[in-house]
Amino acid sequence: MKFFSEKNFHQMIALYYDDRSLERTRQWLDSLDAAEKEGVSGVEGFMYTTWFNNDHYDDLEKVSDLIKQKYPNRWPK
Repeated sequence: MKFFSEKNFHQMIALYYDDRSLERTRQWLDSLDAAEKEGVSGVEGFMYTTWFNNDHYDDLEKVSDLIKQKYPNRWPK
């Protein structure tokens, strides 16, 4: 994130990658919080990503709920 921030690129983060525990989603969001404290900017959104033949799109609600509940500043108002 820092590399692209220093180049003034707008960034999107793909949060999911089929980790049904949502741990990677938490890790990405925590990493973004830490990076922003170090001056990283330009991350403008998140992308829900699944790689298993569209089988895990039912988890989209779980990811959304996690962001709304644990990272409310990341959810649009």
